[in-house]
Amino acid sequence: MREPAELRVRPRIALITGAPGSGKTTLGLALSRALQIPFLARDDVRRGLFFTAGAWSDHPGQVPTSEASVETLLRILERTASLGVSCVVEYVVRQERRDDLERIKASGDCVVIVTECDRALERFAGRHRGDRLVNRQPVLDTLGYATVEDHTADAVTRMRSVTSQMRTAFDLPVLTVRTDDDGYDPELDEILDFYGMLEAGRRLTFLIPPLLMGKDNQKMSKSLGNVTSYRYEEVLAASDTKGFEYPEVDERAAAAKTTWVISRPP
Repeated sequence: MREPAELRVRPRIALITGAPGSGKTTLGLALSRALQIPFLARDDVRRGLFFTAGAWSDHPGQVPTSEASVETLLRILERTASLGVSCVVEYVVRQERRDDLERIKASGDCVVIVTECDRALERFAGRHRGDRLVNRQPVLDTLGYATVEDHTADAVTRMRSVTSQMRTAFDLPVLTVRTDDDGYDPELDEILDFYGMLEAGRRLTFLIPPLLMGKDNQKMSKSLGNVTSYRYEEVLAASDTKGFEYPEVDERAAAAKTTWVISRPP
């Protein structure tokens, strides 16, 4: 199959991020099924590498490192996008790994979906205890743990560290989704609409938090060809524009000047 020489429209990427246990995978799979596009996740890639190394055998090989898993995920994403395939990607971008985010942004037109819930670590621990692979004694032996409870306790500690290091500010359109037990807020249809806003030819406006702006509060150039960025003050001045916003501008957000506003002309 011949690779397209030049893509007329860049692929679209929904980057799903958030604390471990906050529902990234469940939401990512739901979006993938609804949109009928691929879902890529760092944990799945790591498990795939481990499977190749004999994870389900009596003598598993070396467990892939986090670094190797991230690099493999990014290479898969870059190759997928280079062939014109849009996708949903689950990955927690850490503050110190700026290059990872730049590679994702360079691959296509991106939006970010941040998942939040009240019992993230509790969810994570419960899922971990029920993991069939982690419950295999040969795997526990390879990892250096006597029981799954020992491994879960250590994993929860590591995930607390991940949460404290994850990036929470992006120079991209961002939608925060609550994933508590009573469903998604906003609901799935609105999340799908958010992702679909990057349709070719549809003009959007979005707010850039001041800390992400250029020198002297100037507009930043964006990689999203059909998206126009505005200074915070400009967005506030036009806040009565018909359309919709994620999230709405309120007094508290205006004071903090960290809100993202995304609007669509009528």
